[in-house]
Amino acid sequence: MRRLSLLAFLLMMALSTSVMNAANPKREFRATWLTTHYRIDWPSSLATSSSGVAAQQRQLCALLDTLKAGNINAVMLQVRPTADAFYQSSYEPWSHNLTGTRGQYPGYDPLQYAIDECHKRGMECHAWVNPFRYEVNAGSYGNVDIRANHPDWLLYYSNGSYNGTIMDPGLPVVREYVRDVMMEMINNYDVDGMIWDDYFYPYGGTTTEDSVSQRLYKPAEMNVGDWRRQNVNITIEMIYDSIKAVKPWVRFGMAPFGIWTTQPAVAASYGITLPQGIVGLDDYAVQFCDPLAWIQGGYVDYIAPQIYWSTASVGQNYNKLANWWGSVTQHFSDQLPEGRRVHFYSANNDYSDWVTVSEEAAEVRANRLAAPYDAPGAIFYNTTNYKTKGLIIGLKGNVFAEKALPPAMDWFAHDTLAPPTNISLNADGLLTWDHADSASRFAVYVYPKGTAPEYETSSRYLYDIAGENQLSLTKVANRDNQSIIICALDRFGNEFAPAFYNRADTEVVDTIEVHVTGIKMRLTETRLRVGEAIALNPTIVPSNASIKTIVWTSSDENVAYVFDTGTVMGLSDGTAVITGTTVDGGYQVQCTVTVYGGDGIERTAEQPTNALIMQDGQLLILRRIAGEEQLFTPNGQRVK
Repeated sequence: MRRLSLLAFLLMMALSTSVMNAANPKREFRATWLTTHYRIDWPSSLATSSSGVAAQQRQLCALLDTLKAGNINAVMLQVRPTADAFYQSSYEPWSHNLTGTRGQYPGYDPLQYAIDECHKRGMECHAWVNPFRYEVNAGSYGNVDIRANHPDWLLYYSNGSYNGTIMDPGLPVVREYVRDVMMEMINNYDVDGMIWDDYFYPYGGTTTEDSVSQRLYKPAEMNVGDWRRQNVNITIEMIYDSIKAVKPWVRFGMAPFGIWTTQPAVAASYGITLPQGIVGLDDYAVQFCDPLAWIQGGYVDYIAPQIYWSTASVGQNYNKLANWWGSVTQHFSDQLPEGRRVHFYSANNDYSDWVTVSEEAAEVRANRLAAPYDAPGAIFYNTTNYKTKGLIIGLKGNVFAEKALPPAMDWFAHDTLAPPTNISLNADGLLTWDHADSASRFAVYVYPKGTAPEYETSSRYLYDIAGENQLSLTKVANRDNQSIIICALDRFGNEFAPAFYNRADTEVVDTIEVHVTGIKMRLTETRLRVGEAIALNPTIVPSNASIKTIVWTSSDENVAYVFDTGTVMGLSDGTAVITGTTVDGGYQVQCTVTVYGGDGIERTAEQPTNALIMQDGQLLILRRIAGEEQLFTPNGQRVK
């Protein structure tokens, strides 16, 4: 069968609308950054009167309506740009971006209003927070709040890249303060998630600004860079644990700079390699961010690196970076206990001159290929440019042609929700239903009566995500000949058993095959001891493909044997290439396996090969050592 390279596959996708639409996943996180700092996105006017309040609220509702119409399912609302608040806080003052004056009450609670309006529309509202930043321009707030009460908390920078102040992450009292601020918000507001962006230690680097906290708290034997990264890591882990203790369904995510490090030695310390050809700022060394530690530690629910470069970029190629981030996310996430997962969503640039609909669509498709666990996502910066550059309409006619549910965090313990009851549809097209449990939203599917609904694996008939127990179907033509499914969604995003309305007595079984369009695999090379085994666990694209069979082969079965399940076992010293080929389409993945720790002798043509045999129902390895055949168990124990 003809095999397609990744490049050829992406080109084919770009040329075929029908293929693109078919590849729309049922679950995908789609959001924009709703920037309030400098009032970039919102609010464009000040709330200094009742009419000003009404203007801010009208603008926010219009933005949400526009995003909803473009099949966006979440917003990242910036609620704490510079140690200030877009909500009622007992710790920090109202943001000057609301009224023009820091600390002035705007006449309403913007965060509560945003949550209510998002939830009415079936959208998620995530609180976007800048954890340590205090002032963009040092001294601009005067001698108030933190500067007046805790001047020793502040670090002052003047390095060209950043000329402001931050709260010192090296002080335990600052980390505890940040936790208390975050948890007041989590406890008092029904946010669906919280995301921190890339403002930890500032761009431009830190030299002696934190010399006091170093002297007080840095262990003498610890490298200053490791100490600063530890300060950030401790804060993030503390926030994650605090959130999960009270509201485990709140998604906690990080959006670091798009290049983790450019130091091969740092990558080697994690047992991984860096993406080839990537150059640029070393965030590990400059901002002292270590996202791999956050993933490995399991104290984020998702990682959304800011990959703000194009698919045509050479030194910062989007496809290479997205694939690398997806790969390392799965690598470390797979090692977490109790089936826990970290999702990979990319933060995407929509403000540069090179941004076009076709470019952003290509990036979304790259995300879908790179993301593990069938849980892709894209967060576009910023909302204004997402509108003005034609992405609302352009992507809806392309990669966002169908609606999508946000990925579920199904590894957390949760109750089973019952199906809705008492479904009715009146003459005006208003669909209503009852529900006894605590559903947060409802997935509503509308499909031609008598056909297969496909709701379990496809968003093809996903009409809308409802935030209330009713939904208008006035846009649905010929409603009498449509069937309806309503499924409750819980706070974790899990979808439960359906309730049917106007269902045909016998639904036609859909016999249309869903073809494989690609295959991806985290491991491209690995090392095994003799007798060890590893599951390669590739991912078929799309996840609902009709035929998922993969044929596995080894270039040298005497070195590494591969089972039909994709599990590889090391048999003798040497190297073998394991290839998996999809029966449907002939797409391939490969992994180079180096086996070591056997008899220490390089295998030659004269040395008899190893073999797998079954004896008394037990899988054994037959090896010849010094001319004598011997049997070993898979864990290397000799069978006498």
